[in-house]
Amino acid sequence: MAKIYNTSGSLNELLRKINYYGKINNLQDLLNFKNKISEENRKKILNAFVERENIDHFAKIVDNKDIAENDYNLSVSSYVEQEDTREVVNIKELNKEIEQIVKRQQELRSAIDKIVADIEGGII
Repeated sequence: MAKIYNTSGSLNELLRKINYYGKINNLQDLLNFKNKISEENRKKILNAFVERENIDHFAKIVDNKDIAENDYNLSVSSYVEQEDTREVVNIKELNKEIEQIVKRQQELRSAIDKIVADIEGGII
């Protein structure tokens, strides 16, 4: 089985090599990435590796058979789903806000038209 991590390409390649040989001989190589990733993320990656656990949007254990069926594609996005961080919008509330904005805009236009008419009326 291979473990796929949602990390930078070079780090992911190192982790694949470590998993392929089934040893942690190059663990120091993993820890030497301190200039590229934060200490917190290094610990998270190491913990996921040691515990060999699936973590939503971060790490997944994938059978070699599944990798073969996917034409040996080792792209993280093929196995680890990206987290959806989009803001949830309540359409009904948004439409109410837009309705209020449009109403206020019409009131302001009427007030401006009245001011302009008063000015034009005073000049003549």
